[in-house]
This record gives sequence, structure tokens and C-alpha cells, in this order.
Amino acid sequence: MNHFIRNTGLNFLAWVFAIFSTQAFAGTWEAGPTIPEGAEEVVGASVGNSLLVYGGLGPAFTPRGLFWMFDISQQKWIELPPSPIPVHHPAFVTVGSKVYLFGGFVKPEDEISWKPVTHAAMFDMNTREWSSLKPLPTARGALTAAAVGSKIYVIGGVALPDKSGFEGLYFDRPTKQLTVNEVYDTDNNTWSQAAPMPTQRNHMGAATIDGKIYVVGGRIGSGFTLMSTNIGVNEVYDPDKDTWEPRAMLPTARSGIGVVALNGRIHVLGGEEWSHNRAGVFRQHEAYDPKTNRWSLLPSMQFPRHGLAVGVANGKIYAISGANVAGGGGAHKDLTYMEIYSPS
Repeated sequence: MNHFIRNTGLNFLAWVFAIFSTQAFAGTWEAGPTIPEGAEEVVGASVGNSLLVYGGLGPAFTPRGLFWMFDISQQKWIELPPSPIPVHHPAFVTVGSKVYLFGGFVKPEDEISWKPVTHAAMFDMNTREWSSLKPLPTARGALTAAAVGSKIYVIGGVALPDKSGFEGLYFDRPTKQLTVNEVYDTDNNTWSQAAPMPTQRNHMGAATIDGKIYVVGGRIGSGFTLMSTNIGVNEVYDPDKDTWEPRAMLPTARSGIGVVALNGRIHVLGGEEWSHNRAGVFRQHEAYDPKTNRWSLLPSMQFPRHGLAVGVANGKIYAISGANVAGGGGAHKDLTYMEIYSPS
């Protein structure tokens, strides 16, 4: 069973464990209506009976600023108003009927690179309007975020090193990997600091179960695949105690993943890797059970990809768009596929 476009080198014992953990939590994938515009480096969220897809990375590192909604009841894609500042690699999370956008990268005027920003905005699904928010304290991209109640925890990412002298990040430049954990209060538009994540990383994912935030996977060393190393680190943050703890590691180390919570488990989809001068993307689907601290290998997506948008609605996982080649791996296709996972 090969879920990667080349041999993943997955640790044999982790693989055996995953195989023997598969049966109880199997499910099925089916195709859904394709999104009108596909892109790599999109992010996803869900509000009620709708899936939201934002972002995209275009030629010369230009943010595409795509913003689409899939109405499940109508089985229809609807284009939404663009954000005030188009970005790629932002954090994207919902609280109630509002979706929040933090950080990400823009393209500087004078060079081709990734410029981290402090951009923060909110889209109201009821009014279909964007509002600017108090800026993110730390300019960064390839970060993640998760909500607990009315607070959003914006975690990790990659930034420009202090006094770097550059406008943006590029392959051959040093980058600053972050552990920062900044908390946005949606009730009063304020920021505060929380305990930093133990492992500095970027391109990871996060989801909330029972009031705790699980941050999974990602990469270290750089924000760019060919200069970095994937990790399977899984760390849980307890907002009540303001503490972090390590948990069982993701069996398949990967970055550029989609992460969601469904039925008390953290689901990790897709991803990318550079290893031994070869690039690849994943179609793996692994799920973590916090109660047992164990991982399960579930049915894979049909299409391997990274930088995909994921969301949960009506008890199902939706995996949308993304790219079929790892970042920096050459010509690729911006996928328009939607795949829908139904647990058994």
C-alpha cells in the first residue's frame, strides 16, 4: 500500500501499528463537486452547512486571494468577496458565524519572496463583509490557529530573522522558526500572550477536542520544503492551565497538511516532503485518539496533494483543492478536486 508518490520510508513498526489500528475506524471517500478555481496553499474552514476555501499561491509568489463557499444543501459553489489584503499561508479559523484570517505572506514590490505580515481580518457570514482587526503582534506565515470558546490561539510559523535586511523569505535566506502562541479575544478585539509551543515549526496543523488544542506535524529548518525537514511532533495545549504536553507522534512525518477534528479524533490529511533530492506529496489519512494516545491509519484520499483546504460539516470531512507536486518540485497542477470522507 503506497500512499506517497514515492517510497515514504515510514518506520516499519509505526506502519504495522497503523495497519492493526485501521479496522475499527474505517470509512469511505467519495467525489464531490469540483471547486471552480484550484490552487496550492489554500486553507479551509466550515460554518454551519458551508465549507470555505481561501488563499492560493500564484506565479512569482503572488497571493491569489481566492475565496469560495460550498453550500452543501444546494451542492453549489459561490464566490465570496475578496479579503482586504490577499495573502497566502495564513491561519484561518471560525468562531460562530464568523471566520478569522491571521498572518500569512504577501509579495514585496521589489522582489520575488514571501513577506510575513501582521494582517488580521474577519469575514461575517451573515453580512458577507470583511472587517479589519487589531493586527497580529508577530508578523509570520505558515502558522496555524485553533479556537477554544471565544478565543483564538495563533501558533508557530515562520518569520524573517531579526535584522535580516531582507523584505521577504526566500530559499537561500535564513528564516526564523517560531514557537509563539498569541491569543486573540473575539469579544473585545485584543491580543495576549500564552505559553509558547515547545517545538518551533511551520506548515503544521491544529484542531481542538474537549477544550484542548492539538498541534501536529509540520517542518523545521526553513519555511521551504527543499531546505527543511518534516517532523511528526504532536503537542497538546491546555488553555486552562496554559501548559503544553507531548503526545504520540504522527506516524508519517509531513508538512503542508490538512488537520481537522471529527468524532473525538484528530484527522491528518495529505502533505508534502523533500527527501534525498526527491519531492513528493501524500494522500495518507491518519487519525489520533486523545483518549488512548494512539494513531490509526484510515482510508487514503484518492489524490495525493499538499496545501489543501479541509473542513468538517454534517459529520463528514471535506478535502478540497491543493497541489499535486511538493513546493519547489517543478511544474504542478492546481487541483480542483473535492473529496468527502464519511466515517463508518
